[in-house]
Amino acid sequence: MEWRLWLIPAIAALIGLAAGWGIGRWWGPRAVWWLAGTLGLLAVGLILAARAAQGMEGLGYVIVAIFMAAPAGLGAVLAGLWHRWRR
Repeated sequence: MEWRLWLIPAIAALIGLAAGWGIGRWWGPRAVWWLAGTLGLLAVGLILAARAAQGMEGLGYVIVAIFMAAPAGLGAVLAGLWHRWRR
């Protein structure tokens, strides 16, 4: 598989992890779970928008949901678990 296909989700997951770590450090683990839930709902919303769209536009929504929103949510979940484990 092409390395660039792994690069975008990896960067999105690192951004989600960094954002979750920062939010968890200053506002607590509960705020990280709000971030992860929001990103999860964003991914679901993008997939629902893709179902309503036609052709390549719908495919673009799915790509953004799978390659950007879901890995960022996963990174935020990992940060939330880390902050919960630390307390």
